[in-house]
Amino acid sequence: MKGEVNRWTRPTTGQWGPDRNRRRSGRRARGEPEPQFTRARCLPLLSENMNPVEMERSMRRTSSTQAQSRLVTVDDANKMLPLLERVVSDIVEVWDGIIQKRTELECLEKNPIRVDECSVAVDAQDLKLELNLLIDRINGYIREIEDLGCFVQEFKRGVINFPTLYVGRKVFLCWRPGDEEVRYWHELDESFTERTPIRDFRDFFFQRADESNN
Repeated sequence: MKGEVNRWTRPTTGQWGPDRNRRRSGRRARGEPEPQFTRARCLPLLSENMNPVEMERSMRRTSSTQAQSRLVTVDDANKMLPLLERVVSDIVEVWDGIIQKRTELECLEKNPIRVDECSVAVDAQDLKLELNLLIDRINGYIREIEDLGCFVQEFKRGVINFPTLYVGRKVFLCWRPGDEEVRYWHELDESFTERTPIRDFRDFFFQRADESNN
């Protein structure tokens, strides 16, 4: 993992981004197949050689491509919250640790306090080990969240996105720690700060009784 960042290929246009000419289009026509989100497993996201800003940018960009094949209803999303609150709390804590360890490592490498080069090398190696352990932990949490059918959009605040449909087009429900329930949504190419309140739950994807029995 040292000095390397795993690469991924973004799906072709149209699979992710909404068609700007159809952003406010109407509901899906009868018989038209439901759009599906392409599932992409989480990959190791960080490198110990990246600075904190690059780390956060890499995590956020990669997480935005982790869409799921299963669409989530508002009710489903709310049922996930008790578990998500615990996992997201761990993510926020570990993310803070990653930033702290990487900052310490960067300071040590640029301004070694000790004159003894061997001692500095040992300290740097210890920090790298601690950093990589934290990276492994946060990737495990990300996979755990993906398995629920949602994914992390922002690590510092613990923002979670849920793939769903709004009047027939793909969008994300969104939630962050402190919210008692899922009350907002945003377009695929928007962030949590651009979220919109849910005004009518009937406009969003819901599972019919005959589908839930299959």
